Amino acid sequence: MPAGRQADDEEFHFPGTLAIAKQLLDEGMGYLYCHNNVRQHSALACRTHYRHLMEQLPDLDESIRLVVPILLDNGSTSFSVD
Repeated sequence: MPAGRQADDEEFHFPGTLAIAKQLLDEGMGYLYCHNNVRQHSALACRTHYRHLMEQLPDLDESIRLVVPILLDNGSTSFSVD
């Protein structure tokens, strides 16, 4: 696992089982907002994903900053290759 990915997992790990889907959605949105709008990435010259995107596409709608996470269950992510 790449070191950056491992750090993300450790920094944003929420222990225990989340009983309420809204809480899971809120935490997911918080993670995505932080990852895309607050955290600076060395691969982007220490800029955020959002800042880099706006430099490339200055006319992009600002609402792109708020991304709703996709919640996947076991049924939608499980498959077998025979």
